Amino acid sequence: TAAKYKKEAAAVAKRYRLTKPVLLYVGRISPHKGVHLLLEAFKIVKEKMPSATLVVVGKHTFPKYSGQLQKMAAGIGSVVFAGFVPDEELPAYYGGCDAYVTASMWEGFNIPVVEANACGKPAVAFRIGSHPEVLKKGILVAAGNVQEFATAVIKLLAK
Repeated sequence: TAAKYKKEAAAVAKRYRLTKPVLLYVGRISPHKGVHLLLEAFKIVKEKMPSATLVVVGKHTFPKYSGQLQKMAAGIGSVVFAGFVPDEELPAYYGGCDAYVTASMWEGFNIPVVEANACGKPAVAFRIGSHPEVLKKGILVAAGNVQEFATAVIKLLAK
Protein backbone atom coordinates (compact mmCIF):
# COMPACT_ATOMS: atom_id res chain seq x y z
CA THR A 1 0.00 0.00 0.00
CA ALA A 2 1.02 3.63 -0.47
CA ALA A 3 1.13 4.21 3.30
CA LYS A 4 3.45 1.21 3.73
CA TYR A 5 5.91 2.55 1.18
CA LYS A 6 5.70 6.04 2.65
CA LYS A 7 6.77 4.59 6.00
CA GLU A 8 9.53 2.53 4.36
CA ALA A 9 10.71 5.56 2.35
CA ALA A 10 10.97 7.53 5.60
CA ALA A 11 13.04 4.68 7.09
CA VAL A 12 15.41 4.76 4.09
CA ALA A 13 15.76 8.54 4.41
CA LYS A 14 16.56 8.18 8.10
CA ARG A 15 19.04 5.31 7.58
CA TYR A 16 21.12 7.29 5.09
CA ARG A 17 20.40 10.76 6.59
CA LEU A 18 19.05 11.94 3.23
CA THR A 19 18.31 15.61 2.72
CA LYS A 20 15.87 16.83 0.08
CA PRO A 21 15.85 16.92 -2.83
CA VAL A 22 16.81 13.26 -3.31
CA LEU A 23 18.00 11.90 -6.64
CA LEU A 24 18.06 8.14 -7.20
CA TYR A 25 19.97 5.85 -9.55
CA VAL A 26 19.30 2.10 -9.65
CA GLY A 27 21.48 -0.23 -11.71
CA ARG A 28 24.85 -1.89 -12.02
CA ILE A 29 27.86 0.24 -11.20
CA SER A 30 29.84 -0.17 -14.42
CA PRO A 31 31.42 2.29 -16.88
CA HIS A 32 28.75 2.07 -19.62
CA LYS A 33 26.10 2.99 -17.04
CA GLY A 34 27.72 6.43 -16.83
CA VAL A 35 27.72 6.79 -13.05
CA HIS A 36 30.82 9.01 -13.42
CA LEU A 37 28.77 11.31 -15.69
CA LEU A 38 25.97 11.25 -13.14
CA LEU A 39 28.43 12.39 -10.46
CA GLU A 40 29.70 15.20 -12.72
CA ALA A 41 26.11 16.36 -13.28
CA PHE A 42 25.33 16.03 -9.57
CA LYS A 43 28.27 18.31 -8.75
CA ILE A 44 26.60 21.02 -10.88
CA VAL A 45 23.21 20.34 -9.26
CA LYS A 46 24.78 20.74 -5.78
CA GLU A 47 25.97 24.26 -6.70
CA LYS A 48 22.33 25.34 -7.19
CA MET A 49 20.78 22.99 -4.60
CA PRO A 50 23.33 22.45 -1.81
CA SER A 51 21.04 20.20 0.24
CA ALA A 52 20.56 17.70 -2.62
CA THR A 53 21.46 14.04 -2.07
CA LEU A 54 22.24 11.38 -4.67
CA VAL A 55 21.51 7.76 -3.79
CA VAL A 56 23.24 5.17 -5.97
CA VAL A 57 21.70 1.71 -5.65
CA GLY A 58 23.44 -1.20 -7.32
CA LYS A 59 26.11 -3.81 -7.32
CA HIS A 60 29.69 -2.72 -7.98
CA THR A 61 30.96 -4.85 -10.87
CA PHE A 62 34.29 -3.11 -11.63
CA PRO A 63 36.44 -2.54 -8.50
CA LYS A 64 38.79 0.00 -10.16
CA TYR A 65 35.82 2.01 -11.52
CA SER A 66 34.11 1.88 -8.12
CA GLY A 67 37.26 3.27 -6.50
CA GLN A 68 37.29 6.19 -8.95
CA LEU A 69 33.61 6.86 -8.22
CA GLN A 70 34.20 6.83 -4.46
CA LYS A 71 36.94 9.47 -4.88
CA MET A 72 34.72 11.63 -7.10
CA ALA A 73 31.81 11.30 -4.65
CA ALA A 74 34.00 12.25 -1.68
CA GLY A 75 34.87 15.49 -3.47
CA ILE A 76 31.20 16.31 -4.07
CA GLY A 77 29.55 15.17 -0.85
CA SER A 78 26.00 13.96 -0.20
CA VAL A 79 26.44 10.85 -2.38
CA VAL A 80 25.25 7.59 -0.84
CA PHE A 81 26.34 4.25 -2.32
CA ALA A 82 23.62 1.98 -0.96
CA GLY A 83 24.94 -1.18 -2.63
CA PHE A 84 22.65 -3.96 -3.79
CA VAL A 85 19.02 -3.57 -2.73
CA PRO A 86 16.56 -6.49 -3.12
CA ASP A 87 13.70 -5.89 -5.57
CA GLU A 88 11.06 -5.94 -2.84
CA GLU A 89 12.77 -3.00 -1.09
CA LEU A 90 13.13 -0.82 -4.21
CA PRO A 91 9.66 0.80 -3.95
CA ALA A 92 10.80 2.47 -0.71
CA TYR A 93 13.78 3.97 -2.54
CA TYR A 94 11.68 5.13 -5.50
CA GLY A 95 9.03 6.45 -3.09
CA GLY A 96 11.60 8.49 -1.20
CA CYS A 97 13.23 10.16 -4.17
CA ASP A 98 12.24 13.39 -5.87
CA ALA A 99 13.60 12.34 -9.26
CA TYR A 100 15.20 9.33 -10.88
CA VAL A 101 18.43 9.87 -12.80
CA THR A 102 20.40 7.70 -15.20
CA ALA A 103 23.40 8.70 -17.28
CA SER A 104 23.65 5.34 -19.02
CA MET A 105 25.36 5.52 -22.41
CA TRP A 106 23.93 2.21 -23.62
CA GLU A 107 20.64 0.58 -22.64
CA GLY A 108 18.52 -2.25 -23.94
CA PHE A 109 15.34 -1.40 -22.04
CA ASN A 110 16.08 0.25 -18.65
CA ILE A 111 13.51 -1.17 -16.25
CA PRO A 112 14.37 1.33 -13.44
CA VAL A 113 13.16 4.26 -15.60
CA VAL A 114 9.83 2.48 -16.03
CA GLU A 115 9.68 1.59 -12.32
CA ALA A 116 10.41 5.19 -11.30
CA ASN A 117 7.70 6.51 -13.63
CA ALA A 118 5.29 3.84 -12.34
CA CYS A 119 5.96 5.17 -8.82
CA GLY A 120 5.06 8.66 -10.04
CA LYS A 121 8.64 9.91 -10.13
CA PRO A 122 10.01 11.92 -13.06
CA ALA A 123 13.29 10.84 -14.63
CA VAL A 124 16.20 12.47 -16.43
CA ALA A 125 18.04 10.31 -18.96
CA PHE A 126 20.14 10.55 -22.07
CA ARG A 127 18.28 10.26 -25.38
CA ILE A 128 19.68 6.80 -26.17
CA GLY A 129 18.38 3.26 -26.69
CA SER A 130 14.86 2.72 -25.44
CA HIS A 131 14.68 5.90 -23.34
CA PRO A 132 12.59 7.87 -25.88
CA GLU A 133 10.00 5.06 -25.75
CA VAL A 134 10.02 4.08 -22.08
CA LEU A 135 10.46 7.44 -20.32
CA LYS A 136 6.92 8.78 -19.95
CA LYS A 137 7.47 11.46 -17.29
CA GLY A 138 10.66 13.46 -17.20
CA ILE A 139 13.28 14.94 -19.50
CA LEU A 140 15.54 13.43 -22.16
CA VAL A 141 18.84 15.18 -22.91
CA ALA A 142 21.60 14.80 -25.51
CA ALA A 143 23.78 11.75 -24.82
CA GLY A 144 26.86 12.62 -22.81
CA ASN A 145 25.88 16.27 -22.22
CA VAL A 146 26.52 16.62 -18.47
CA GLN A 147 25.60 20.33 -18.34
CA GLU A 148 22.26 19.76 -20.10
CA PHE A 149 21.62 16.79 -17.78
CA ALA A 150 22.25 18.91 -14.66
CA THR A 151 20.07 21.73 -16.00
CA ALA A 152 17.24 19.24 -16.63
CA VAL A 153 17.54 17.86 -13.07
CA ILE A 154 17.44 21.39 -11.59
CA LYS A 155 14.42 22.24 -13.76
CA LEU A 156 12.56 19.11 -12.60
CA LEU A 157 13.34 19.70 -8.94
CA ALA A 158 12.36 23.36 -9.11
CA LYS A 159 8.74 22.43 -10.02
